[in-house]
Amino acid sequence: MKEKFIGNFIFLILVNVLIKPLYVFGIDMKVQETVGADQFGLYFILFNFSFLFFIILDLGLTQYNSRVVAQDPDSLKDLASNFIATKFFLGIIFLFSIYISGYSLGYSFTELKWLFLIGIIHFLNSLTEYLRSNIAALHLFKLDAILSIINRVLLIIICGTLLYSSFSNEFKIQHFIYAQIITLSITAICSLFVVIKRISSFSFSINKDLIFKIIKEGYPYALLVLLTTIYTRTDAVMLKELLPEKGNTEAGYYAAAYRFLDMAAMFGLLMASQLLPIFARLIKEKATDNIRNIVQIGFKIIMFISITIAVCLATFGQEIIQFIFEEYPSAYVGLILSLLIFSLIPIASSYVFNTLMNANSNLKVLNIIGVGGVILNIALNFILIPKYQALGAVYATLFTQSLVGIIHIIFANRILALKLPITLFIKTFLFGLLMWGLMKFILPYSNVNWMVQFIIGSILAIPIAGLTRVLDVQMVKDLIKQKNEKQ
Repeated sequence: MKEKFIGNFIFLILVNVLIKPLYVFGIDMKVQETVGADQFGLYFILFNFSFLFFIILDLGLTQYNSRVVAQDPDSLKDLASNFIATKFFLGIIFLFSIYISGYSLGYSFTELKWLFLIGIIHFLNSLTEYLRSNIAALHLFKLDAILSIINRVLLIIICGTLLYSSFSNEFKIQHFIYAQIITLSITAICSLFVVIKRISSFSFSINKDLIFKIIKEGYPYALLVLLTTIYTRTDAVMLKELLPEKGNTEAGYYAAAYRFLDMAAMFGLLMASQLLPIFARLIKEKATDNIRNIVQIGFKIIMFISITIAVCLATFGQEIIQFIFEEYPSAYVGLILSLLIFSLIPIASSYVFNTLMNANSNLKVLNIIGVGGVILNIALNFILIPKYQALGAVYATLFTQSLVGIIHIIFANRILALKLPITLFIKTFLFGLLMWGLMKFILPYSNVNWMVQFIIGSILAIPIAGLTRVLDVQMVKDLIKQKNEKQ
């Protein structure tokens, strides 16, 4: 199980590492540079505003479905058509809700139009996530990895053609929105085809009683999704409301930095998508030792990745912003990036321990933690944004995510009696400390370009992780040996 998990995760990472950075740096950032901070900031605000209503789209169904199908693969045949019908019904309610809410807040006709179209993007994302949750629940992780990049590949092709041609001068944010709708529709159709192929005799039928049962049992998951969404997505919305004169621009600066956090958090999200069905099956089998081993392996891998990324990006925040966004105030936006990216570490940690408690159905505990996170984040934003603007949102995010991450570790360890060794966390802290010392106090004396220092630091992270035992070198050797024996 350990070797299979590591092998699948490495494949998932390699596939996404090849595509997502190309999309972020070649497309997403080019879009922001082309349309400007103000227009992209408004898009970012509307995207996050509509995301606050995501609970209506999901109602916790995706996580509930992943756990149920992982524990009983035969249930997919009965659940699939009813889940799909429910998704479309919830999609209509979602689109109506965000439009009415935007109208009530006085959004202009153009803003309402964008909001509706962005709502369609969220619906297609939610539908695709549900369909892919079935594939991951069946432990078809490599197939899921391939489906996870289809949308990005198509966006690179479509938007790349528009942005790097004579059409670039006429490119508007709505072209980016339309492109996402097209590519997500194709991804959803591909995912649906794969799910149907995995069911021996698929027939589209609707069982109202089963749908109501699904929604009722998914309610605790829905509440968790809502709470997590609020304390991770309200920042941009509050920037607009608390800074009426320059909220869009500040949100644009925040979005420039948040993009790096969002891209880096991909690794934790991908791991969580694999861990949830694995944990669910191991918990059903009451395989405590295996659970503990998977938790430690997952934590070590994700901490190695997140700490390396966070430290390297934080060290050269100003240089990165200046290199990519020449017209932005690089010192200010660079500071936003350098601080915000450290939120990646607790977020990545939560992807392991939150997922474990989710698989164990400890939803009451998770929801209580979520309520605390919401109250803390909103209060901090109200206090800090008027004074520090986008930096205030950064401070609120960093503190909230750090506290929530620590609490997840504590409760997961207690509830599931993991008995994780304290040395696991000491080694992780030591790894981070050594990486920080390398990037801040050793590599600067090399007198080489900052990009070279970035690359050197990323490479040296591997031996440092081996030295501190954050990376289990022996396990990697066993994995390679096992792969060679199979060939």
